[in-house]
Amino acid sequence: MAIFKRCNICHDLYQGKYCPVCRPKQQKAAQRKVLENNKHTRAYHSRLWQKCRRNAIVRDLGYDIWLLGIGQVHKCTRPHVHHIKERDEAPELFYAVDNLITVTKKSHEEIHRLYLIDKEGALARIRNGQHELRRLFG
Repeated sequence: MAIFKRCNICHDLYQGKYCPVCRPKQQKAAQRKVLENNKHTRAYHSRLWQKCRRNAIVRDLGYDIWLLGIGQVHKCTRPHVHHIKERDEAPELFYAVDNLITVTKKSHEEIHRLYLIDKEGALARIRNGQHELRRLFG
């Protein structure tokens, strides 16, 4: 025999640990609260950032600039956008489209690892990739 519980919020009967009607609403409210508390997360969810991100992807035609820096042409299926000068290093360039490049997730992780070891080498490879994109696609 099934054991039913009554939800304290919507007063419906349900089985299991959480009310299937109210649980998603509670989770969204918790997510909103986290977004409000974290200014960096809030910036990445703003409409202005979404427009800048989209403009960078369109400008780079969705190609991975990091891989173009070594001569590999790879179109991103799920592009990530990387800040050339990092957010904490130059907060005034956060929304500057010229400071953004399109990369894959794997390339993005590789860039951040290389930034710790040889930042100038990484920046040179990014410049190479941007130059190569202009050379190939005009």
